[in-house]
Amino acid sequence: MDDDGGVRPLSLRMRHGRAYYAQRTPVRTPEQKRTAVITLSWLLLIGLVGGVLAVIDGAARTRGRGTPILAVIEIIAGALWVLSLFFPAVPFGSVTLAIVTLIVLVVQLVLPGRRRGSAMTIIALILTAAWIVLALHWVAIPGVN
Repeated sequence: MDDDGGVRPLSLRMRHGRAYYAQRTPVRTPEQKRTAVITLSWLLLIGLVGGVLAVIDGAARTRGRGTPILAVIEIIAGALWVLSLFFPAVPFGSVTLAIVTLIVLVVQLVLPGRRRGSAMTIIALILTAAWIVLALHWVAIPGVN
């Protein structure tokens, strides 16, 4: 480590004929590792279960007699929604992806087709709607949102 608390000294650099000082960057030793921290909450669990059920329901509907295009959209929207719960850099927001997933679930439920997987669709629909209501703070439940 450096004498100044683990921070590299400023160095004079040249760019486009002008001198500037580089920013200080912390020096990391091999023992110091970056760890990813995920806060486990009820809201995360509701969204995770709802998104995973939507993806599974979409995969089941691609094999059945339903509309496979909507099933593929359901898989993509549900998978991106689950990823957006963990990664902040997913295009569109978590709420937008949850609303798209909710709309596709409602359309899949209303359209005629295979009725064997409707329980999974209803559970995913309820969990997705609950996540949207809680995430937008329309209902405030202490300890959940």
